[in-house]
Amino acid sequence: MASVDLKTLSVRELLALWAGALRELRERGVLRTFNNPIADIAEDLVALHYGGERGAFSQKTWDVRAGDELLQVKALRDTGNRTRRNLSPIRSDDGYTAVILVIFTEDLRVAEAIRIPRELVNEMFEHRSHVNGRVVRLTRRLPAHPAVKTIALSDASLDTRSLHHRPHRRTVGPCQAQLHDHKELTRPLQGERQQQPAPLGVRARSDRTDYSAEECPLRVKAEALLLA
Repeated sequence: MASVDLKTLSVRELLALWAGALRELRERGVLRTFNNPIADIAEDLVALHYGGERGAFSQKTWDVRAGDELLQVKALRDTGNRTRRNLSPIRSDDGYTAVILVIFTEDLRVAEAIRIPRELVNEMFEHRSHVNGRVVRLTRRLPAHPAVKTIALSDASLDTRSLHHRPHRRTVGPCQAQLHDHKELTRPLQGERQQQPAPLGVRARSDRTDYSAEECPLRVKAEALLLA
């Protein structure tokens, strides 16, 4: 097998390799699904398009904040006739402005992106009790609705070697430090630390030092051990 130096490849080239390997593994019967990281990629592209920032893991009602707008981001990868058309459930009737649906080709290029207002989501898609939310289904009539707008979403950033060099940062929840390992948690706090842009799929760490026991029991416990 010829050796490939992955560090020299762009993000798009790496994604093309990954997509090809996924297809081959499925044809060989190793995989049964096309699970993929398109949600993170879609959020990053939408944040770049709107000049916004991605939300924290703890944020349940929106994925990208762009000015006064709170956007939920959904993604589909078109793999042919068997492509799923149902998006993951939207479990809030408010708390966001619109849904941005990004449709990727099989080789992970942006084929289309549309903006669906929250009011239209609530009007067109009924609440399903078994998933506790509204399931948006991509039908032919959905993009044609006058309230749905097409977005000129660029995927040019995928041709770079990384997606995390841009200045926008992800916001953090009240206790983001709990997502880090125990070694990080038990380090003494050193006041305000300079944040660095977080890699794709990794949330930035909060620099707050005033956590309460209710907000962050793990961090408060770690600090108590350090002071003991």
